[in-house]
Amino acid sequence: MRACMVRAWKTGGAMNTSRLIMAIRTTTTTTTPAPTLISFLTDVEGDGLYFDRFVQNSKVLEFKPRPPCFKADEYFPYSHELAFKEDGKLVYGGDVCDKGGQDLYVLRQLIKLKERHPTRVHLLLGNRDINKLRMIDELQPKPHKGVYWLRQRAPDRNDAPLETAKRLEWMLSNTMGSPNAFELRRNELTREKYANLNKVPVPFDANIEEISEEVGNVTDDEVAKSYIEVCSPSGLMGKYFDGAKFVVRLGGAVFMHGALPIAGDAMGCFVLPWLRDSQGNIETCDNLMEWMKQLDQFRERQLCGWKDYSNMPSHNECWATCGGYANTTEAGKRFGDLMQYGMATLPDRSKSFSCVYNSWMDDGLPRDDLFGDSSTKAQLSSLFDHEGVQLIATGHQPIGDFPWPIRLGKNKYVLPCDTSFSGETMWTAYDGSSPRVNLGKGLSSSGRGDVAYCEPVIQLCPVSEKVEALMLHGVLSDGTSYDCLQEYDSNHESEILVGERLDVDFSESNGTKRSFWVKTKVNNKLLASCGKGFNVWNVMV
Repeated sequence: MRACMVRAWKTGGAMNTSRLIMAIRTTTTTTTPAPTLISFLTDVEGDGLYFDRFVQNSKVLEFKPRPPCFKADEYFPYSHELAFKEDGKLVYGGDVCDKGGQDLYVLRQLIKLKERHPTRVHLLLGNRDINKLRMIDELQPKPHKGVYWLRQRAPDRNDAPLETAKRLEWMLSNTMGSPNAFELRRNELTREKYANLNKVPVPFDANIEEISEEVGNVTDDEVAKSYIEVCSPSGLMGKYFDGAKFVVRLGGAVFMHGALPIAGDAMGCFVLPWLRDSQGNIETCDNLMEWMKQLDQFRERQLCGWKDYSNMPSHNECWATCGGYANTTEAGKRFGDLMQYGMATLPDRSKSFSCVYNSWMDDGLPRDDLFGDSSTKAQLSSLFDHEGVQLIATGHQPIGDFPWPIRLGKNKYVLPCDTSFSGETMWTAYDGSSPRVNLGKGLSSSGRGDVAYCEPVIQLCPVSEKVEALMLHGVLSDGTSYDCLQEYDSNHESEILVGERLDVDFSESNGTKRSFWVKTKVNNKLLASCGKGFNVWNVMV
């Protein structure tokens, strides 16, 4: 029955993925368990508007009404909470905070759902999560000699102020890529201050100036206090860390924030960069499960050190000044290796081998060293086969307004899903026609805009736990809705392969040639994209 349903979809029938899910559920007998549906959400970065839009359109999640609570130990000043529609799972891909202005809201919603459903909610560590470990070290009342990654690249921005609030502003703007985060947190605290006084939830778009007139301004020191409390072991980030991992595997699907830290010349090696052998070489694992086990143990040890450090008196030096593994500062000895694992580069400016910061993309396109050469691509495909992996879904690097499938072979995909720059995606045309128009950022404080969203839903067989289907639904940056299905259990091969590079390069009116990759099929046309740096161009073919 299921195969017939999917053929109806692929041959242009009217059935969409929501009807597919319903049909499977309603035709399943009591002796056959329903498929497992996994929603993948990543890189929200504090954008509560996007978070709400994603949930309100989700096939797995929903909001349920609830009374707000203003008690200190149960504080939740909202009139709705995140919930599951039915049986399903959520994987959150990391990077909770920084750009959208509703950091505390997103954190509380995810943590509450994790507390209610600990086995169905899986949280991942992103670089923007791990860098919050630095707060407990660098916001102490001690001199700060700057951070190692700015010393040569931007020495003019490497002078850390002594006063706590000013130092926090400097850290967010100059060392964490979040220039607006300080003022956005002030606005969120202002809304909470009003909510606490009047015992009512306050919408995101409330007029901050009017609210401030009634409740008073939130001071710089109050913003700094909020960050210190939230980023402590007992704070919201501490609770997130307690439930988060580097890698999650659910059957044939694997999830991480970045990418496997592998290279074409060492395809079967899983790197453990914090460990060195007697000759000083980085240690490795030769299988995925052992690597995940080592990562879990590493994370637990380092977080224990972070919690211990929070109870220690102030120390003179910060880990970030020199950085590196085996750093000898007090913070470095306890949790510096974890902070380093979340960084892009080492102090010697060499690339970090990390599943948090590594990327499947390079300069806006799938990496040539992994996907540009047929033999290397075949090695990666063989690695998937050896480990029983069918799909790796990730976030971390923005890839436009739609995930970027990269096909390794039949039923094997890498799927980068960070659409946090949707509001900046550009459209072009290949045939001289007028290109579509991005509807822009709108009221969004982040780069997502007011319209675009995408929910990847992975369907697992309840018996074998193999991936049966990948469903992608949402709205593109020009307002076009889509509902796409990539079936796994089928002998059918489309003549146009999603996740492959198009054979032709398109020339724009100014003569610029661009190489595009097929992302999906939308309304009988192909959506293809090209990237350069963080810029992404879409074209409908």
